[in-house]
Amino acid sequence: MRELNLKFSILNRNLRDAQRAILSVRPLAPQRSAGRGPGRGDFELNASSPRPAPPAALGGEGGIGRNEFPGLKSLWAQVVSGVQHLCKMRFVSVTRLFFRSALLLSFIALSLCAKADVFSEGVENYRAGNFSQAATQFREAIAKQPSSGAFQNLGNAEWQRKQIGHAVLAWEQSLWLNPFDHNARNNLKFARETAQLESPDLTWYEIASGWLPMNWWAWLTGISLWFSGGLLVLPGVLRWKKPAWQQASAALGLVIFLLCLPAHIGTMTRAQIGFVLESETPLRLTPTTNGQIVTRLASGEPARQIRSQGRFAFVRTRHTAGWIQKDSFRLLTE
Repeated sequence: MRELNLKFSILNRNLRDAQRAILSVRPLAPQRSAGRGPGRGDFELNASSPRPAPPAALGGEGGIGRNEFPGLKSLWAQVVSGVQHLCKMRFVSVTRLFFRSALLLSFIALSLCAKADVFSEGVENYRAGNFSQAATQFREAIAKQPSSGAFQNLGNAEWQRKQIGHAVLAWEQSLWLNPFDHNARNNLKFARETAQLESPDLTWYEIASGWLPMNWWAWLTGISLWFSGGLLVLPGVLRWKKPAWQQASAALGLVIFLLCLPAHIGTMTRAQIGFVLESETPLRLTPTTNGQIVTRLASGEPARQIRSQGRFAFVRTRHTAGWIQKDSFRLLTE
């Protein structure tokens, strides 16, 4: 009897499930078959038509929305808070950068003003005939910021003080920074003709290095090398095609590099040229104060430093070589 009741209960449950399934089925919208015109019998059931999803698969609001993924709301809140924090950090960093830039610009402006004041005072003293004070102030301006004009004025003041070596050195340093300074070049020519001094013995690449300021050759050499190397290497690494203009540009950059390289080497070798500061400076055979005197050099005479030892430097002039005290000789870049 129990088995019979159990079978009837299972049968009733299956009937209820079948009834629910029949009631839950909705009619599918008819779809027009491709290539057929309107009329009776021209609609057919598409087997691939989407069936309604069960209610449990939909969101609580009856569709796809925020509640479809339970963690989306918290994730969105975290993203918003992170963006706000980033904006605050960026604002703080921008504020710090602004204040640091303002402090740096104010420091530069104050230093330029101080340099301008010292330079102006030197000009006033030079015009007033105080050449020693003017030379001191021009040296202070150069110590703060070297410039071609300050070196030129220093040479003028030293020439008025009868310091030929210091004047020649200052004018050479002016041309070292600015080869286009015709006043310094004319002053050098006049001073060497007056004092019967020789010009430095330069090679062809050192002469070429004097056509442009000293830093220009280094920049041109480096930029042309990287430019040509990048155009030659990057297309192969990135698997790009090499058009004709790219190869021509690489060749042009390589030509510029080869032309600038000797002049760049000339700036490095020309930096070893110096000038005698004092008149009748002894050139000795050994680097000692009691060494045998080979000859005496005139103030403003150029020489090339080969090496140094203690307080002496071994230099070579057009006619001889020997040891000279460093306090009586100064290089072009010092």
